[in-house]
Amino acid sequence: MSYLPTWLRASLRTTTNKWLKDTATIEALQLTTGEVGQPVESWSVVSASVACRVIGAASSDTQNVGGQETMTDVFRIVFPAGTALAVQQRITVSSSGKVYHVAGLVTDYTDELFTAAVVVRQR
Repeated sequence: MSYLPTWLRASLRTTTNKWLKDTATIEALQLTTGEVGQPVESWSVVSASVACRVIGAASSDTQNVGGQETMTDVFRIVFPAGTALAVQQRITVSSSGKVYHVAGLVTDYTDELFTAAVVVRQR
């Protein structure tokens, strides 16, 4: 719930949206069954060409995955208010082609000015 007056919230949304200089495709994981009964994973587009901005976070983590060391970086991605997001969705940023996975949603302290997610990317 926002405590800001409607006119101020609208003005701040307009200003926030001016800073969303990139676009992204948001996808959800779909699980289906293959021809011989095996589970098949595929991604389906939820939203395309959604304005966004990737904001770097200071944390990274090194993990050993399958005998190979990988680094996971944490970011925030900001979208216009009301953008539908969910944990475990995939976001592909158009300008860089980088793929991020939604780890959490930021719901506190946004005053309904934007939608934000905490995302991770492995490299």
